[in-house]
Amino acid sequence: MSYYMNLNNQEKIADILDNHLIGSERRIAYLYIMALRKNERAAIIDFESYGVDSHHIISNYHAHEAQKKIGYPVLAFNECGWNLNLVWINSWTTVLYHPKKKRYANNYFEVVETPNGMFGYSCHYGEGDCGGGWSPHEFCDFFSTKKEANEKACEFILNWHKERKSSLTEIINEAIRSLCPTPKQLELFA
Repeated sequence: MSYYMNLNNQEKIADILDNHLIGSERRIAYLYIMALRKNERAAIIDFESYGVDSHHIISNYHAHEAQKKIGYPVLAFNECGWNLNLVWINSWTTVLYHPKKKRYANNYFEVVETPNGMFGYSCHYGEGDCGGGWSPHEFCDFFSTKKEANEKACEFILNWHKERKSSLTEIINEAIRSLCPTPKQLELFA
């Protein structure tokens, strides 16, 4: 049992208030604090099933709420007490640019399918020493069709290059055009 579970309700509230919460976690913290103040045992037990301290509880609760929306209802933790990474039903990777020289980053996106038939995407983009990206996760934007997810991923990567007046803008734009000859004709992605 962790130190946290041995605290009384007022000490748990103080511990929660010491966290640096992001906006969407504040609502969860509020609900948890209200349950502690009212000593609602069932609600407290439910919240505390999400972790061994207030940080784990709020973060895991927040992630699990998002996971349930995309078809992952089971709550499971890794050895460190965090929600397990999601296993996608299907995953497709599309490379827009693969550099011949190492000084350029790969530009590609991945579209994933969830158990409830939603599609999310992740992007990896860059030029020279700058770029970025993310892996698919429960907080991604999700769409009802694979085509929509593909369109949004292409749009994101192309806009990133356009905003920076990247030397790869035309190469990326050409790669996207080769995937779909006209912007509204994305049969390849259907």
